[in-house]
Amino acid sequence: MHIYVEGIFLTELQFKVFPDNPKLDYNLHVTCSSHFINDNQLTQIFNFDVMHLVEAPPFDLKFTLEARFLSEGEGEPTLAEFSKSNGPAYVVPYARELISNLTSRTDVPTLTIPPVNIFRLIEEERMELINDTMTIDDFINPEKGSDI
Repeated sequence: MHIYVEGIFLTELQFKVFPDNPKLDYNLHVTCSSHFINDNQLTQIFNFDVMHLVEAPPFDLKFTLEARFLSEGEGEPTLAEFSKSNGPAYVVPYARELISNLTSRTDVPTLTIPPVNIFRLIEEERMELINDTMTIDDFINPEKGSDI
């Protein structure tokens, strides 16, 4: 099977600078949902919150990236397997670049996010949601758009 990236798109952006708060702490928070359009098309939605629960942040930055993938042929990995393993990894460089680029154009110090393990971030969010509000059906019911 061949899987192609159709595109990775910025679909939402919220950015506000607080220059009186110079301390550059951050807490990157990521959620992801996968939506199978058909057997050959996958859309993944990634919501990023760079200053999640940071007290007196130098800025507030939240954004959504949408990744679209197409598959051709038969074989491994399936599109569902790809959505849990490779798909999220394609988005991280786009998110890191957006964060650096936006902050470099402000009065606050540029924030350069080091390489991150997006799978760990998504798993942390998943565990938080399980403990708070989600049921097991929310994870295994693909008709709803499953979280990964």
